[in-house]
Amino acid sequence: MQIICEHCHAKGNIDDKWLGKKIKCPKCQKSFIANEAQGIKKATAAGGTSPKTVNQQPVPSVSESRPTQRCSQCNKTTPEDELVDFDGLPVCARCKSVYLQKMKEGVSDPDVDFEYGGFWIRVGAKVIDSIITGLVAGVIGFALGMLLFQLGSEPFVVGLMNQLVGFGLGVTYVTWFVGRFGATPGKMALGLKIVKPDGDDLTYMQAFGRFWGEMLSSIIMGIGYLMVAFDDEKRALHDRICTTRVVRTR
Repeated sequence: MQIICEHCHAKGNIDDKWLGKKIKCPKCQKSFIANEAQGIKKATAAGGTSPKTVNQQPVPSVSESRPTQRCSQCNKTTPEDELVDFDGLPVCARCKSVYLQKMKEGVSDPDVDFEYGGFWIRVGAKVIDSIITGLVAGVIGFALGMLLFQLGSEPFVVGLMNQLVGFGLGVTYVTWFVGRFGATPGKMALGLKIVKPDGDDLTYMQAFGRFWGEMLSSIIMGIGYLMVAFDDEKRALHDRICTTRVVRTR
């Protein structure tokens, strides 16, 4: 069957099996649907002389001439020139907006394989941290209280100062250890670490922000902590707020 390219009006012969399929012109390299009547009509409407024959060989199908690859999200085969590369992950046009939204929300990269820390092991780590901070705060509070009493301070003032010392110690403890090591001593003792969705460590500012997120989980009757037991990625409320994960290191 003889057809005419609707873009450059080059004429050629193809096998009837390509009729109605998308093919690529060997001259201009543009794709069009192989349809004899449509090609002739468009060439005539363009108002020119008889088109020049450039090839008498069958025109290759576009699906055979374009390399393909599977989308990392939907796993469907897609031409490579229609895929977008996100740090080595090919994403098709259909999945692009969904993938970007997942990244914005901090959803874990499918190529990062985590074993998440569950509810009870995190409770154990919290108990260890509470014992450590309680002992240190007690020593500092006792020394400070003795000093304030000697200076004639009221018991109310001494109690308030002890509470401030305990709170300040908690902020410093969490921020420094998580920012420096990715985990508090309690979590390190049980083989846990706090990471970003892509596995990277937290900065000191992110560790500081996560402390306040954990305060919110605590003041709502501990419900924020209970979310760990019902989440696929074992996230507490403060993990969702700060887009962090608690993972096992051993």
